[in-house]
Amino acid sequence: VAAKVVSPELSRKLWQNLHGDAAQGWDLIYFLANPREIGVPFVTVRTLLGYQPDFQLRGFTAVSAERLNTFYSAYDDLYSILLASREGQEIRRTPNEIIPPYGNPIDPLPDAIEESTEQETPPESEHSWMQWRLLRFGIQAGQKVWAPRNDQSRITSAYNFSEFEETFASGLDTQVKYIENIDVVWKEEFRIDAAFEVENSTSIYSGLLRFADLAMVAPNTHYPLFIVAPSERRNRVREQLARPTFKHLKIAEKVRFLSYEHVHEIADFFGTDGRGVSVEVFSGKAENLSS
Repeated sequence: VAAKVVSPELSRKLWQNLHGDAAQGWDLIYFLANPREIGVPFVTVRTLLGYQPDFQLRGFTAVSAERLNTFYSAYDDLYSILLASREGQEIRRTPNEIIPPYGNPIDPLPDAIEESTEQETPPESEHSWMQWRLLRFGIQAGQKVWAPRNDQSRITSAYNFSEFEETFASGLDTQVKYIENIDVVWKEEFRIDAAFEVENSTSIYSGLLRFADLAMVAPNTHYPLFIVAPSERRNRVREQLARPTFKHLKIAEKVRFLSYEHVHEIADFFGTDGRGVSVEVFSGKAENLSS
């Protein structure tokens, strides 16, 4: 819901009076931004949100905050769950405490070491530029955006960008600490639309581990996850995706590789206003490395 207004005059212009010559109309008007058609039976929504079996829709109906809070105490992203339901996939509840198969969530994997075979990476300034560009793309695509708090002041200082969401929370309030350091997130209030890890000065492993945590707290994830790195690191990403833990969580099926070069191509093509840019544009340029 982008805005609400009570306007008898606008109501009459939009849909006339509902009862012949009666003066009274529906004066409370909602403006919806970026609606997405999903196409699931209402019984699915009714069950997920805890309505009675005989509950029927009557016109425009808003879900109460209490029902949403109850839903998010047991599940992750509503949009992803509705998509999974439509496709006949299993709906999984969010675990109360995140304990990945490799043990304590804040401990590294047993073989997580900085390996000497890592190639020399570009300077930190390129990492910051890439973060800023992805954030700006998100705003141009009509998204709300998030970057780690420790990065926000640096990005603001370098690029005069400050359009960050105040909080990361998106239906994951109790477990945000595991994933709020993902480099760039495009989101709505109760929906994540894309997540990006820029692997420039850090190991590929660290970004994939954040995505592994995200897969644990949001097991019904349908939105794309991107590892953004120079093209020469593509094989390194593929090697890391083959780790047993990441294979167990099926991370390779969710993560796509997006090269720096393709980000530059997108920036050159869409220009300064970014008109027409979307999540689908990035998905089309990214590569699936699972095969």
